[in-house]
Amino acid sequence: IRTVEAFLGETVILPCERVQTAQNVYWRYMDSITVCDIIRGKANFEEQDPVFKDRVQLFPLEFVKGNFSIKLRNVDWSEEGIYTCNFPNTIVPETVQLSIKVLTKSVTIDAVVGGNVILPCSTEQTAQNVYWRHNDTTTVCDMIQGNVDFDEQHSVFQGRVETFPSDIAKGNFSIQLRKLKKSDAGIYTCNFPSIGITHKVYLKVT
Repeated sequence: IRTVEAFLGETVILPCERVQTAQNVYWRYMDSITVCDIIRGKANFEEQDPVFKDRVQLFPLEFVKGNFSIKLRNVDWSEEGIYTCNFPNTIVPETVQLSIKVLTKSVTIDAVVGGNVILPCSTEQTAQNVYWRHNDTTTVCDMIQGNVDFDEQHSVFQGRVETFPSDIAKGNFSIQLRKLKKSDAGIYTCNFPSIGITHKVYLKVT
């Protein structure tokens, strides 16, 4: 199995090469979903699953060299997994594992006990939901469909977190943490699940 990694939304090449040339080759996702076919030496998209429509490119001039790799554009979370390049009369297909990675940005901030600090987080991409966490598990606040949500907020942060509601529509999801405590130190993550981006803020409190 070959492993190919890509960030969400990127274009990726899924490799498939054989010493022998072949007339018919069948690309499948998770064994059963049709990505594309090569029939009698030509690209064929008749059975292609709609999810892959207009996003798969082959390299016809390479077929005679035994290269049946494909290019997949704008990869999504739902497309992680196993892709197989199948040849008739061959028991073992070429197998590719596609892994989607999260883009992480980080910054370190120094602050003092009793003071206030702004934890920055912004994106130029459209993000519906954003989740702030402390040390991965403790909920600081959420921003759902552009609205600030404190329903799941941990009690340790109650009354100490301010957001900038008028800036959310502009892609600014920063928060202000007030009346800092020593225990506030640690890693804050601002997660954008829909676009595969995580901002990390390393907060030092002295």
